[in-house]
Amino acid sequence: VSAVPYLDLIGRSRKREYVDLRHFAFWAIRATTKLPLKKIGKFFDRDHATVLHGISNFENLVLNDEAYYNQAKYFIITLDIPLLIDKFQLLTNKLLNYEKTVKN
Repeated sequence: VSAVPYLDLIGRSRKREYVDLRHFAFWAIRATTKLPLKKIGKFFDRDHATVLHGISNFENLVLNDEAYYNQAKYFIITLDIPLLIDKFQLLTNKLLNYEKTVKN
């Protein structure tokens, strides 16, 4: 994960690195606060549906793409925010539970 200027993070760029980080930010804010999607979107000049899509996209990539999972895990551990680490663990537990269900 590289440093991304704030204006690029909230900008309209569709560059993969900006989109991925933006989606991570949506998820992290939602996971650690009680802010409604509309308010999160306001920080990024996006609507609530875009925030919801971004959160869903982040979660799906974490659960289905091992390289993305590893990158997200590294970034979250590097941030060293206990609540965020706990929420990420809950998300990844979904994957483990799903895999157990499919195997049985």
